[in-house]
Amino acid sequence: MRTRDRRLAENQELFRSANAGLERAASHNDLDIEALPFLCECADENCMETVALSLPTYEEVRSHPNRFFIVTGHQTIEGEDVVTTSENGYSIVEKSDDG
Repeated sequence: MRTRDRRLAENQELFRSANAGLERAASHNDLDIEALPFLCECADENCMETVALSLPTYEEVRSHPNRFFIVTGHQTIEGEDVVTTSENGYSIVEKSDDG
């Protein structure tokens, strides 16, 4: 992977890690809310936008290790394809195995 693409992928992993912490806290505290504001997992290190997801939707995306959720229209990187776009303003992208 090229250096730029590696850095962008590291940005995504950083956002993914922060979101995993939010999910753990919400699950641990049995929060009874419809959706949580997860950080957009696009490659833009300056992005601070959020994606409102229910815990079941978050867990479904996470059940596929190569999938990330982003605000619809946000930056994707080489080797990443949009799998689906929600009417709620987010898209799910998937990295190819070689991406």
